Amino acid sequence: MRVLLILALVYMPLTVSAVTLDFEDLSEATLVTDQYLSLGVSFDHAIILTAGVNLDDYDYPPLSGSNVLSDFGGPIAMTFSAPVTSFSLYTTYGLPLTISIFSTDGKLVDELSTAFASNSLTSGDPGSQPNELITYTHDAGIGAVVITGGASGQSFIVDDLSITSVPEAPSWLCLTAGLFSLLCLPHLLCTRYKVAQRAQHISRKGGHCS
Repeated sequence: MRVLLILALVYMPLTVSAVTLDFEDLSEATLVTDQYLSLGVSFDHAIILTAGVNLDDYDYPPLSGSNVLSDFGGPIAMTFSAPVTSFSLYTTYGLPLTISIFSTDGKLVDELSTAFASNSLTSGDPGSQPNELITYTHDAGIGAVVITGGASGQSFIVDDLSITSVPEAPSWLCLTAGLFSLLCLPHLLCTRYKVAQRAQHISRKGGHCS
C-alpha cells in the first residue's frame, strides 16, 4: 500500500493553469509593462485605450468591457515568466499583423498572419469582422509573442488575452520521486527475488497449485 501511494504521488497529473486578461483593472492611457507579472506575463510597447475616451470604439470595439490593449511606439511584445503551452487573443486592426512566436530560449518557432489586411468595422476588408480570434498551441513551451502592425503604433487593439501553461513539478514531488527510487525500488527487487526463490523451492519439491 505504501508503494502504491508513493507511485500515485509521483505520477499525479499536474494542474493546467489558465488566465484571461481583459485589462479592465487599468486606467486609460496606462503604459502596460509588468502589471501582470504575477499572472505570468509582461509587456513592451503596450498602452491601455478606453472606449469613448481615447479609443474609437465604433470602428475598434472592445470584445468585453471598455478597455483594450494597443501598440504604442512599436510592436507589442509579450514575455512569459514561465513556459506557456497556448495563447489566444482577439484583435481588431487597420493594418495586416504578423504574430511571431518564440520558444523559451528565444528561437523563432512560427509566424502567423491575420486573415485580412484590415478588419475595422467601417473600413475593414469585405468579409471581415472586428475582434478576429488568434490562437496558437506549442506543447514544447512558448517564451514570448511579438505582434507587429504599424511602425509607430496604435494600429491595432487586443482584448481578452488568454494564456495556458502546465506548471513545473513542485520540489516536493521531485523529492518524492527521489525517495521512491532510493527506498522503494530496492524493496521491490528484494521481494521479487524472494518470490523467485520460493518458486524454485516449490519446483524442486514437485509442488502444485490446487
